Amino acid sequence: MRLCGIAAPSKEARNIVMNALKSNGNMSTRDLFHRVHAMKSPNPSQRQDSTSTKKSAEDDLPIPSISYLKHSVMPFLSSRGQVQKVVVTNRLTEEQIAQRLKQLRKSRRAVNAGEQSDMVQSWKWKLVQP
Repeated sequence: MRLCGIAAPSKEARNIVMNALKSNGNMSTRDLFHRVHAMKSPNPSQRQDSTSTKKSAEDDLPIPSISYLKHSVMPFLSSRGQVQKVVVTNRLTEEQIAQRLKQLRKSRRAVNAGEQSDMVQSWKWKLVQP
């Protein structure tokens, strides 16, 4: 199956993503990528010297980049009805609100201090239950 001119992702890549979602629940694309790499990264002792070979350690991984995960693996799984993207609303803690205000310029801080919402929405991937 081809999606938008891109070959279907490998079975190993699909299985890794499905296992990560099963064990961790709803996850953003970025969190999913980092979880997958934490699960599949070769040990530093197993890595070869980068000068001795043209292939890097990332070339051996089934999901080499966030872009590949986002534009190849996830659309494939979504088209098969195995995952879906959902909007999740979370309440920010006082520390997170303070951090957001701290990142604003002083002039915007005064204006936005009363307008800051304690709710934030994000897109997450969710397994579809059969």
